[in-house]
Amino acid sequence: MVAAGEERAAAPAPVPRAPRVRASLEERIWGAYFDAARPKPCEKELREALAFLKAIDRPAFKARRRRGAARVALAVDCCGGHGLLGMLAVALGKAARAAVLDLHFPRSADSLRAAFTAASLLPPDPAAVSFTAGDVGETLPPLLAVTGASPPSY
Repeated sequence: MVAAGEERAAAPAPVPRAPRVRASLEERIWGAYFDAARPKPCEKELREALAFLKAIDRPAFKARRRRGAARVALAVDCCGGHGLLGMLAVALGKAARAAVLDLHFPRSADSLRAAFTAASLLPPDPAAVSFTAGDVGETLPPLLAVTGASPPSY
């Protein structure tokens, strides 16, 4: 309590905090996601895509890196929707480029690409992650023919 006639010392002015520097690649990815304009997919989609890409980074990929083999040249994300999996494959260094195929692309695909590019997770070259609208049965064979890969047989 302050007695009558005494003055209370002024509280020091708050010191503005500098923005936190996102150190890890995953922190930068989450930061780009949160910085992305709306519309964007729900957080669950990002968690699942990251978990999937971490899960496939198992023995075959690790052995490939130990042998000094280059990363995958092209990741193909069929029925890719937002293109999140393809963008993450490039951002995480699992693929040099990604091709996303789907019947149509929501506006969130543009929001995510812009945010990932602004966060330097994707190269500024739009060809790093390409989007092709159309039926996968029609768009996948020409894409594979250009890359020299053979279409899967069922």
